[in-house]
Amino acid sequence: MSGILSSSGVIIRRGDSFSINLHFTENGEDFNLVGAALKMCAAKEDGSKIMQKDGVISDAGRGLASIELTPQETDIEPGEYLTDIQITLPDGQVHTIFPQDVNTLAYLKITPQVTE
Repeated sequence: MSGILSSSGVIIRRGDSFSINLHFTENGEDFNLVGAALKMCAAKEDGSKIMQKDGVISDAGRGLASIELTPQETDIEPGEYLTDIQITLPDGQVHTIFPQDVNTLAYLKITPQVTE
């Protein structure tokens, strides 16, 4: 619920829940996600992974999916990490869907919290 998703990154307060809701379309039509798999990864600058989360296909026929981050998953050291989201299609094709600009890297920024 609390957080920000922009074209270049995700900002979440440490220990908070956050939903990334996705709607896949192709040529203006819903993209069928039957048999697809969705995954988000975040890593430190040195490449060591701090998070790997599978997405949930909520309505495959309408192209709807989400990645639900729990308080336990966002309870990591505040800072900026590299992140991306990939979809694997039933035929084995893999597409990085976030960030959409292939010339940039996205960030996951975890901000501090006061209330524990």
